[in-house]
Parts: sequence; structure tokens; C-alpha cells
Amino acid sequence: MKYFKTDFVDKQKVSDDTRRNLVVRATEMICVKENTFEKKYDNKKFKIYTNKNSSTGILYELDAIDEFKQMLEKIGLKTSIYVFSLTHEKFTSDFSSLTVKYKLTPIPESILEVYRKLFG
Repeated sequence: MKYFKTDFVDKQKVSDDTRRNLVVRATEMICVKENTFEKKYDNKKFKIYTNKNSSTGILYELDAIDEFKQMLEKIGLKTSIYVFSLTHEKFTSDFSSLTVKYKLTPIPESILEVYRKLFG
């Protein structure tokens, strides 16, 4: 059983550093959402988790995008890709060469959007 302890993010204190910290802290929640718990790659720039049918890749640093894509190709499973973005940018063109099936989601804006809807 997994559980999470949460805390509120003050809207007035949201900065780029807060967003980065939120993404790092949300990694396990993303794995729960995607049902991918087996850690395949783990470094400061990206993480990749799998189950027997799919993978979840979380890219924290855009300068590691080529290595990240190589690892996703090596794993070869359909993938949910979460890309750290300070905007809603999905970086679609950067992933267009992937041969594995994938879905792109920008984070933390997608997480902050949920907060805004709930507590706006």
C-alpha cells in the first residue's frame, strides 16, 4: 500500500524553483497514476519506470532529451512522457522521431492546473 502526505502550495509563492520541486515530489504520484513502479533509469535529469505493458518517462532537464529518447526506444514499450515545462509546451516536435507509441504531458503546469481548479 502506498500513501502520500500532501501540503498546499501558496499561489503567491509559486516560482520556477517551486515548480521544479513540485515535479520532483510528484514523481511517485505520477507512477501511481500510470501504474508503473519498476524503476529502470534514475538520474537527476530523467526517470523511467515500467510495468510489463508500458513505461512512464519523466524528463526534468531538456538537455537530456536525446539520452531520454534513446532509453525509451531501448525499453520499447508504449510510454506516457511527462516533460518539465514552465509553460504548457509539450515539446511535440522533439519527440516526433520516437518509434514507440507515446503520450506527452507537460508538468508541473498540468498539476498546478488541478490545484487552480480545486482551490482557485
